[in-house]
Amino acid sequence: MKYFVILIFGLSLLLVSCSTVRKEKYMESPEKGGLLITDFTENSVLQNAGAQKNDILWKYNGTIVESVEQLGELKKRVDTELVEVEVLHHAEHHVLQIPAGKIGVYLMLIPWEGVIDTDAVMIKGIGKLDWSSGMDNTFLGALEQIEKLKGQGLGYEDLMLLSGYSFRTNFFEGWCPSSPDATCGFNAGEEILKKLGYNYETIHLKGDEECTEDSLVNYMNKTEMISVIKASIDNGWPVLAIDLIQVPEWGVITGYQKDGKELLCRTYFDQADGYEIAQNIPFAIVIIHGKKEVDLDPLYPEALKLAKVLYETENYNNYTNGIHAIDTWITHLNDEKVLMNASPEKFAEMSLANSYIYYSLAGARALTADYLKKNKEKFDVDQDLLAELSEIYEQEAELLQKGFSNLAALGGSATPETWTIEMRRKELLTLDEFRNLELRAKQLFSAF
Repeated sequence: MKYFVILIFGLSLLLVSCSTVRKEKYMESPEKGGLLITDFTENSVLQNAGAQKNDILWKYNGTIVESVEQLGELKKRVDTELVEVEVLHHAEHHVLQIPAGKIGVYLMLIPWEGVIDTDAVMIKGIGKLDWSSGMDNTFLGALEQIEKLKGQGLGYEDLMLLSGYSFRTNFFEGWCPSSPDATCGFNAGEEILKKLGYNYETIHLKGDEECTEDSLVNYMNKTEMISVIKASIDNGWPVLAIDLIQVPEWGVITGYQKDGKELLCRTYFDQADGYEIAQNIPFAIVIIHGKKEVDLDPLYPEALKLAKVLYETENYNNYTNGIHAIDTWITHLNDEKVLMNASPEKFAEMSLANSYIYYSLAGARALTADYLKKNKEKFDVDQDLLAELSEIYEQEAELLQKGFSNLAALGGSATPETWTIEMRRKELLTLDEFRNLELRAKQLFSAF
């Protein structure tokens, strides 16, 4: 089966739709800054004012734009009906006047390519991470690169299945795009690291707003984190890390230079063929201290037993799980009062979470259906039962695929006009059918 979600995730929140853009086009600019305009929403006020795709949104109300978050703050400060916006078109500055408020664009950071120093400390052999490769889960995609270099060579599909991610359905109450992350809710990332014999520790950046401090979590400040990253690279072990370039997705730290002031990496948002320089200090990392070789054969039947547990468990931490996750999702999607009373920013966030969870689920089920069909010999179970499970997952994947047209675009700028009540009603019908198929799968897994 073709993993049809590859093309969807190739959009990657519309942040990589102009991946061929290079900084050389903008070297005439006196300072770094600005955001690349990758596309416009319908009836975009900025497009109507004369801006074009691949222009640079340079200034908003006189201030250089440095990030989407900062742009949001700049918009809040405007107390006039009209505001001046400066864009760069082929390095020429154009000042446009538009109404204050929503400007109707999809934006990405300018891919300023750094220079790798000749004395940089790096681990060679970490391959590219790319949405088009079919590795849509960024944690497991990043781990696959480490597994190829330092482990027993398991591929992405095996990691998906053995980690339990293939069977997981995850939903954060209140809508959150983190729901598809392998380390949120049921921690499939931790599950696979343990199963494959990795000796590891997870470290969070101290005081980072992304995480609430927990007495059981290892926190470090920026200096301490860079120190352990350098030590890991010096010991020959790449580092799994989140939020290296552009958005909070997982990648691999592959080296460092300038005594750790610059981290080298592979991410799903790279612009160069070689290693990139990270834009951010990650807010969480996984340090690997070593790995023992494990017998892989028993892990495949165990994965089916894990699937049974996943179907029977309603919650993992703050995330709903399994059938309960589907019910929670349906409840949220049915709550038109909350949706229609949400602020434009919150509405866009909810639509993004909905689409991201949906696409991730479709991709996982498509991959799982194909894997079970082609690898029956790895599972010491009734072959007819396995074939039936594969058929159910194939039906789920096809059902979800047919509903793609009912989703808001992954750009995170949906409005009630672009993600309509009718679209949500159709999605609810799809989720109801999906739930029925999942109940059948749950019943089959009860045999394990």
